[in-house]
Amino acid sequence: MLQDEERKAHHVQIRFIWSTMTPVFDYDYDWDPKLRASMWSDSGSLEMAQLLGHPVVDGYESWGFIQGLLDISGHESKNFIFRGPRIHAWSGNPELHRSDSVSIWLENGTMISARKEGCDREGYVVHSDCTLHPMTKCLLPIFQDAHKHVFGSASTNFREYPLEIFTGDVESSHGLNTLKVLSRSWKGWGLSLSGERSDIENMLMMVNDEPENKRLSGRCEKVIALSDTSCENPNAVGGKGSSLAVTFRLQRYSKCLEDFIVPRGMCLTAAAGRDHAISTPAIANAISLLKETRDEKKIQAACDDVVEAFRKSQVLPELQGNIQVILRSIFGRDWEKMSFAVRSSALGEDGEVMSAAGQNETILGVVGKESLMEAILTCWASQFAFRSVTYRRQHGQSVHADMGVVIQEMVAAEAAGVLFTCHPVSGHPGFMSISSNFGIGETVVSASADPDTIMVTRDSDRSFKLDSVEKGEKQKRLVMKDNSLVEEEGAERDLISLSEDDARRLCIIGDFLQSEVGTPQDIEWAIADGDIFILQSRPVTTLHSWSDHELIHEFDTGLFTDHEYTSTGNIAESFPCALSPLAMTFTMISIDSAYQDLILYQPGHFSPTFMKSIVFSHWKGLLNVVNMLFKDPKEEIDPAIRAFQIVIFGRPYEDKEMHSIALERFGAKSSFRRTSEMLRIFSQYLLSSRAMKRAIASYGSFDLPFDPSMTSLELYALMTESSLHIRNVARVHIDMTLITAMFEVIMLSMLAKGNVDFNTESYTDAAELLQCATDVESVKIPKTIRRMSVLAKSKGQEFLKMSVGEAFKYLQKDKGSLGDMFRDFMSRHGHRCKQELDITTPSWHEDPSDIISTMQTIASDPETKAEDKQEDKHRDVGVIVDGLKTELSDKAKWVLRRLIPMCRNAIGRREMARSMFVRSVKVVRNVVLGLANRMVRDGYLPDRDLIFFLTCYEIGELLRKQTPSLIQRAAKRRRIFARLDVLKFPELNRGIPIPENEESPEFLPDDSNAFKLTGTPVCHGIARGTIRVVVLLKDAHEIQRGDILVTCGTDVGWSPYFPVIGGLVTEIGGLLSHGAVVAREYGLPCIIGVKNATKIAKSGTIGILDSGKGTLIMEHS
Repeated sequence: MLQDEERKAHHVQIRFIWSTMTPVFDYDYDWDPKLRASMWSDSGSLEMAQLLGHPVVDGYESWGFIQGLLDISGHESKNFIFRGPRIHAWSGNPELHRSDSVSIWLENGTMISARKEGCDREGYVVHSDCTLHPMTKCLLPIFQDAHKHVFGSASTNFREYPLEIFTGDVESSHGLNTLKVLSRSWKGWGLSLSGERSDIENMLMMVNDEPENKRLSGRCEKVIALSDTSCENPNAVGGKGSSLAVTFRLQRYSKCLEDFIVPRGMCLTAAAGRDHAISTPAIANAISLLKETRDEKKIQAACDDVVEAFRKSQVLPELQGNIQVILRSIFGRDWEKMSFAVRSSALGEDGEVMSAAGQNETILGVVGKESLMEAILTCWASQFAFRSVTYRRQHGQSVHADMGVVIQEMVAAEAAGVLFTCHPVSGHPGFMSISSNFGIGETVVSASADPDTIMVTRDSDRSFKLDSVEKGEKQKRLVMKDNSLVEEEGAERDLISLSEDDARRLCIIGDFLQSEVGTPQDIEWAIADGDIFILQSRPVTTLHSWSDHELIHEFDTGLFTDHEYTSTGNIAESFPCALSPLAMTFTMISIDSAYQDLILYQPGHFSPTFMKSIVFSHWKGLLNVVNMLFKDPKEEIDPAIRAFQIVIFGRPYEDKEMHSIALERFGAKSSFRRTSEMLRIFSQYLLSSRAMKRAIASYGSFDLPFDPSMTSLELYALMTESSLHIRNVARVHIDMTLITAMFEVIMLSMLAKGNVDFNTESYTDAAELLQCATDVESVKIPKTIRRMSVLAKSKGQEFLKMSVGEAFKYLQKDKGSLGDMFRDFMSRHGHRCKQELDITTPSWHEDPSDIISTMQTIASDPETKAEDKQEDKHRDVGVIVDGLKTELSDKAKWVLRRLIPMCRNAIGRREMARSMFVRSVKVVRNVVLGLANRMVRDGYLPDRDLIFFLTCYEIGELLRKQTPSLIQRAAKRRRIFARLDVLKFPELNRGIPIPENEESPEFLPDDSNAFKLTGTPVCHGIARGTIRVVVLLKDAHEIQRGDILVTCGTDVGWSPYFPVIGGLVTEIGGLLSHGAVVAREYGLPCIIGVKNATKIAKSGTIGILDSGKGTLIMEHS
């Protein structure tokens, strides 16, 4: 939060994504030993550790690319891009008192990093070709003062970098200076950082000095008072209980300017609930059956059985006795006459990831021993209620979760509600939001009454001022009379339930709790007889959840420069749609690694681990033009480069800048190296037939059979181990592709006759020559489909009117020539499909609908008829060469007559390699689906297809830790996937790739055909989808995945549908209503308070929900 000249507070929010660009530089191994020895020698002091080669400072660093958004309230968002090193360094040397470092990035992509630690002055350079070199000479000054103009240099074994450096205009009290740099003709920027040794021992003293074994002992007691510090362990008593115990301790501090009271009470530990379930056979059996239930329709019945078993049981006598002892010690002998609140406290709830809002039971106004025991059983049972089990499954958690129980004295509140210590929607720390009603706060928490909403501003000096008051309807209130709860009509609707003074007192307490806990809080409070009671204080959920911008750019590739060239040419043919996270981190990484292997084995090339040939942006793949096509440039642009562009991209680019970048980055390639490269590829062609046979023998019958009894971890290991196979098959495909490309480049260069620019005749002749290659798989597939369509037409209207499923069964059983041809087609080509190299896409074996619908379309065309029965024959090459429009010498024609058959063979092998590659990807897909099904059975995933929206690494993390945040992120990724899928990039991009239709996607008809509804934004985001109006919960089965749900309001009964919908619009409810809370947790675009939404919106129409603007735009029905 910052203040402007008028001392008005502005909310500043920075969201960024880090992408690694370079290999890791390890201080211990990668410094130049000669430079280190020279520095030590000059210092005149050599310790034994230094003689043994250990650095004064150990650590590692790598350079990366940060992009993101800077949001300042009241201003437009600003995009930013930074490049710099990410450093992790440490030292155990007590003699080291100072550390200095310099980091410089040049416009050509060169990165320079140097450090001075004690007597050590060392560094390294990452050249723009992504090769990393230790410095052999480091003459970089360290800048402790501003306003300097100095010269320095950095040298490696390959190059010297003279540097002219200007420091920033503003001195830094922390030893941080900005730098402007010139190196030859390249501009650059950098940072100089100087720091003193920190007093680590004093820092450690600032940490809570309470012994860990006392704070987190989780003692074996099953009943713990809130005043006991062991009650602060969330693993013992659950989230609600532990946060209450922390707040109970904080009330005793004198730091808060306003007094507050936490009602006395106690907690039952999770161990108490576990023992009860184990000791009661009916409960244990019912839970066991629930765990084994896989049928979605039977899960609710299994949940009901567990709940019923709990309610019929009795709390164990020993536990009853312990509860009574603790209650007597806290409240005295008359505790049975008091009224208590009994609250569920599940492990994992009320955290920053999962709130579990309203999923488990709270029972108010409990009086007497028997009622108390019944309430405890009800709380334990609620963790197995269908809505609670569904919630956990949606977050990848086990159906059986441990639960504590909180027992607190009731407060006869005159007013109560909820306080957010930041803005509940934007997270603005300058605002606090209070929802309030008369009586007990349950009407606010459950959203059963429309409360008063009070916004309070908070300045940086901790002063609070009332900003706005919105009077609620307050249709009813809940009050305590004679230890009983009574619901009354809201007779005081015209009054505000909270005074301005009490609102300010609440904010002071909330600010104190936030500063002590360290994160914004969601606080339940009550006021009685002038005292403020804190009933609950938990973190605001989803405050730091990933925004759409972060999700869209999380897989973007870091680019070395602002003038990198990327293209959709060629790659868009194989990957026209957005790629799933699993596809990007499995299939695409294998392809890129195979390309890097190819570079490694080329003579004269260093292995640039991070020289990316494939660039990701907005979940789509692009090719790095310079790194792919210009890595071996000549001094002048030659026809071969233009020909290569035509082969890969279909047309030449304006390439003068690309060529100059390549010359600076890679250096000019000598004629000897070019000839050697040509001979290497020719030798590869000569061996390609044998290599292809070996590949077919090794990979052609690749399979990964797995046993359904295998565990999730075993299936995950099988999947990850297959990545090496995918990489090897990708390498075969790339080899065959490059051989084909080389022949085509030679052919085009000959047709150009040494000219850099190609004419129409050259393109026409090239197309004529390449038409010779017809005996390849990609040509056979459509021909076979047409032949099957002709046979299907002879079956009459019966086949044409069949559904896809019926037609597939018919073709599988047909004993005639059509059935034989279809089965043969599926056995040969059933692993193919659209976007076939994407592991997310089902093959024709899985989903033959594309093939069958195509057959029905062709068969229904009256013009469709049988082709002449003749075998495909290659046209005579000599005749074609003699008939070319381009005038060629006899020598050139002689070369072409021999080149074209080789090119034809190469194309055929390339197609075979691609088919083998696709088949391997689909084999691994089967393992992924088996793993996904197993993870659903084991409770790691809520549904099978969500696995494709996790990265390969995240799947392993989920299996090891069962982290709910991964499930939430995957669900959000799936939700934005449709938006990314329709994005289109220009064919050629300079700098950061920007989609052509990112700002204004054509989701809807013209404005004249659309209208909009407005409401209050709850959770920012944009959703496009079918509008589904559902007024009653019993009709919720009509909801489809991705629908924008329009309804009156929601409660916990709607919980199973939140992971399915794409957005939410409600007529009623405030910022703390059930729909608003859950929408924020799921990251769902949501607006509330849209009057008559269910009457105006029409189911089945298309709409855009822009919750940032608070609008729902709909087409006219």
